Amino acid sequence: MSNIYDAGDYEIRLLQGELAKNGISQDQLDLCNYAGLTYCELKGIVNAAIANKKKREALANGRQNSDTSESST
Repeated sequence: MSNIYDAGDYEIRLLQGELAKNGISQDQLDLCNYAGLTYCELKGIVNAAIANKKKREALANGRQNSDTSESST
């Protein structure tokens, strides 16, 4: 995979599958909308989307845990 070429269909499907494994559907983030980007650029978008989702989930879990601990006191 070279940085000077657009990502191919195979690479896009591979990255889209990685998103799906992390609970991000194609409706939420469709990499086909980023035609013309290289694999490395798309991989950066995928990594950021996954990290963002995990951060939101951790924050939501933290709020739920604090709500639960407050109600039990």
